[in-house]
Amino acid sequence: MDATHDTLLNVMLLNILLVCAVVAIHNEVLIR
Repeated sequence: MDATHDTLLNVMLLNILLVCAVVAIHNEVLIR
């Protein structure tokens, strides 16, 4: 577990959270 691997993991998790947030907002807009 080096620093580079840890950073990549954090970036991947952030991207997943970002995608989930965008999808949730998009669904809210589509429902209304």
